[in-house]
Amino acid sequence: MAADVVARIQLTAAWHNSNLNRPGCMESVEVWIEDDGTPRGLAKWGYADVISWPHQAISWAAGPIAEAKIRGIDPWRCLEESDDYDMLMHYAERGVADPEEAFREGSRIVEECWPDMEKLAGYLQEHPKASFEPISKLLDLPNRRPIYSEHTRPDTDRRRHGAFAVNPVRAAT
Repeated sequence: MAADVVARIQLTAAWHNSNLNRPGCMESVEVWIEDDGTPRGLAKWGYADVISWPHQAISWAAGPIAEAKIRGIDPWRCLEESDDYDMLMHYAERGVADPEEAFREGSRIVEECWPDMEKLAGYLQEHPKASFEPISKLLDLPNRRPIYSEHTRPDTDRRRHGAFAVNPVRAAT
């Protein structure tokens, strides 16, 4: 779940060409262990900061890629076995997400932001529920630079995704 949160923070900043400290990108994150020992997490994303479907697809890829790094298994296989893969493929079939780009950029975020993911994962073990404010303080988001710039962010060619460049979920809320 830490990778999902860190990826969403980076991708929201990339989409809006802004700094990382954007409270609208998430409301809260919660983690727990199921009775069978399976770790679970739930993030309530703040949809005040909309991101494109391609950016959303990248965030779906980042969590399984980080899990693969921890487990020492092939990241593609871990992604394919995740629930996030079904979402990614659903939007890929509709032409608004690119699985290769999602994997490539998800891998980039995991690689470049791994220390933040570890720090957040440790924090969530101690505090199983957190809002954006303590996460921002923990990761020092007001003083951090995003990994993307206006020229390096994913999906800078909006024509590729046409009218679907903006997440239609926002329009319905």
